[in-house]
Amino acid sequence: TMLLQLLLVSGFILLCPKNSSDLSLGKMNAINSGWRMERDADGVKTYVRWIEPEGSEKVRERKSIMAVNCSVEDIVWLLSDMESTDLWMGGIRECYCLKKVSNSEWYAYTLFNIPWPFEKRDLVSNFNVKRSGENNSVTIHISSRDRYIPLKSDITRLADYTAVWTIAGAGKDRVWVSFSAVSNDPPMFPRTLQDPILLRMFHNNLVNLKKLLEG
Repeated sequence: TMLLQLLLVSGFILLCPKNSSDLSLGKMNAINSGWRMERDADGVKTYVRWIEPEGSEKVRERKSIMAVNCSVEDIVWLLSDMESTDLWMGGIRECYCLKKVSNSEWYAYTLFNIPWPFEKRDLVSNFNVKRSGENNSVTIHISSRDRYIPLKSDITRLADYTAVWTIAGAGKDRVWVSFSAVSNDPPMFPRTLQDPILLRMFHNNLVNLKKLLEG
């Protein structure tokens, strides 16, 4: 679970195709160059690549894609319900809405369940939902807002995290889902130790979400 937290820390930037109506599992596989598939199991494909944000060192970006037998609104509702996050994402002690600005924007607080002796970490994030009625697609942009509420004593706040969900209809009761993330926050221990476990936990969270939606 401690390494899972690091998985959650490894934020996301998803570059979406210009025409979301063209989304398919095969086409989503080729959205961006430089991706290497690391895991293909239980209906989820997970990729990684290294990127070099301006002014910072290289960081690892992760992306998972899957087809889910449900509606676009089923996924949007579940991802919008912060109190349900622990039903599919492991390693969370607390997750709740701090402020609801509108149905398409809110702030959330997440406290990760990282065991001693590693430092505790939390995340304050802004969620922003964008809809496209033309092709029945939704993107949910997530970005850290580390100063939105005061820092808590003995807890390290994640300050540089970005994530994007992309959800697109693929026929009746079937959708394509892509989730990608990247963070410039420093790792808690060497990447050679943490990355394999983070990858597995990252992948398994999406598998859990798929099972929950199709259950």
